Amino acid sequence: MASVQAALAAFGLDLIGSPIPVVGSVRNENYRAETSAGPIFVRIHRPNRTWERLRREHRVIHWAAAQRLPVHPPLRDDQGETLLEVEGRIVALFPWLPGRSLERGAVTPEQAAAMGDMHGRLHATLARYDDPELPSFAHVMPSENPDADLRDCHARLSEVDLTATDRTIIVEYLDRHLALLEAERGRPPLQPTLVGTQPIHGDYHERNILVDEAGRITAVVDWDMVRTLPRALEVARTITFSLFLGETPLVEPYLAAYGEHVTLAPEECEEAVALWWEYVLRDTWLARTRIIDRDPLVQPFFAESIEHHFRYLADPAFRVWLAGEFGRWAGPRR
Repeated sequence: MASVQAALAAFGLDLIGSPIPVVGSVRNENYRAETSAGPIFVRIHRPNRTWERLRREHRVIHWAAAQRLPVHPPLRDDQGETLLEVEGRIVALFPWLPGRSLERGAVTPEQAAAMGDMHGRLHATLARYDDPELPSFAHVMPSENPDADLRDCHARLSEVDLTATDRTIIVEYLDRHLALLEAERGRPPLQPTLVGTQPIHGDYHERNILVDEAGRITAVVDWDMVRTLPRALEVARTITFSLFLGETPLVEPYLAAYGEHVTLAPEECEEAVALWWEYVLRDTWLARTRIIDRDPLVQPFFAESIEHHFRYLADPAFRVWLAGEFGRWAGPRR
């Protein structure tokens, strides 16, 4: 690909052979490129990523590396820059790092514990990170009018080329999401205290870590959603997005390992779960990305959301249980 070759040339690297696409990323274009200096990981960022956002990402990665966290810093060119523009897209280069991500939906209790341990280390360390340009809670909450967004997606569904199975799943998702919004309409609005707010990774889950053959985490990657949020809110997001709310006991080992590094205040636990449920209710990203943006790569998330958002989190008793688990395993020790 010409853009990969041009990016490598800007760093004084010669491409050997053809770049190989790296599977697994939902939104970015990633390649392994053999070069005169060895293998390189080339990331062509999605078009909506800005220079400001990606510079924030690279700042925190370099800071985290200085704190001896397992991260994967990008290469710098002769001018010290880590980003360049090629054919209208922002590109970054990284040394090739051996390892693999965990298999989605097949994480074991031992792997969940390793993830929780690393998440606790991240939060304990990032509490010292200072970047006034990080987005805050007010900038990341989803749509103020999710009903209208979802109805618009419903109305435009016929415009999208879908298999019958995919269409059925999307319709079920939209109908159930709208029904939950209607059921929650009368409840008082949340008045969060935002206790425990600090810098966080922002997108910590099983595919944004690399592990070696022994299962040890060797790198935490993809920091472009770094921000300041309540730390326990990110824990709730990670547990849900990594599909830990199933029959296999993954919540306990995750939180117990996390709690070895961070102690959540009692008031954090209940508020974090309530805030996460509020976020899930208002979040229309999945529907808009699939139906408005026509991105087929997010299709698997519909079935996952029906199971983990609408089966588990939608149940008030389950949310009470989950908040209790936060306090039991990551709260103050008795």
